Amino acid sequence: MKIYFDEAGRWPLFWPLYIGLVISKVSNKALANYELFQDSKKLTPKQRKLALEQIETLEKTGKLQTAVSSID
Repeated sequence: MKIYFDEAGRWPLFWPLYIGLVISKVSNKALANYELFQDSKKLTPKQRKLALEQIETLEKTGKLQTAVSSID
């Protein structure tokens, strides 16, 4: 099991700040099949939507657990 997290916001001093957490039962080798799993800032809006669909599918099958929170 692996835990990943990332933050998104405009600089540390500006708000809101969003934090995402993923708990994965999927191996790194298997995740490599999902080429959209990378830094979201490097993805186009269309690619972000596809990545979200992949994440939701993995979550529905019990291979991932996710949580998102924001701080104002």
